[in-house]
Amino acid sequence: MSPDERRQAIIAATRPLLVARGGQFTIKEVAEAAGIAEGTIFRVFASKQDLMHAVVADILDTASLCRRIEALPDVPDFTAHLTALITLLTADADATHAAIAALRLASCEESDSSARLAHGGHHQGGKTNFHKRITQVRDAIIASITPWEAQLRLSPEQAAFLIQSTAFSALHFVLEDHPLSDPALLASTLTHGIYKD
Repeated sequence: MSPDERRQAIIAATRPLLVARGGQFTIKEVAEAAGIAEGTIFRVFASKQDLMHAVVADILDTASLCRRIEALPDVPDFTAHLTALITLLTADADATHAAIAALRLASCEESDSSARLAHGGHHQGGKTNFHKRITQVRDAIIASITPWEAQLRLSPEQAAFLIQSTAFSALHFVLEDHPLSDPALLASTLTHGIYKD
């Protein structure tokens, strides 16, 4: 395994731990999840904080999410495609919220550029990066729904905005009750509307 592949494997093993528990995981747990010795982790990352920053950067990597959207399997049914798309978007939102919480818990958001992005744009650069991330993800959504353009009431651009904003707001971490937390229900509602004909 190359050094870069080893690094990515450690990040991939750490990601679910960070999402589930914020920064409250141990290097021993990471080693067990990755199937490697603890010392191997410290040959790649100088500290747990360095590892956490790498995982947060991976979570906030727009290219990764866009590749997953692009790799969605071809299905003939728009609602099925939309369900898979919303599942990806909501999982990304959950991971992003966990990353932000972990950074805040570690009190390190002021010391890392990815944290400035996660901080929701309170810094000038962060605002630009956050907007850029939203736009790039929306472009990926547009590309993924374009095959159904002739069947849509809205333009792909309008539909992508609605899908992205609805998926995010329906599952926003501030809301304690998520009555539309099921991606299939949300996809069906977006496809068919809330009014019975």
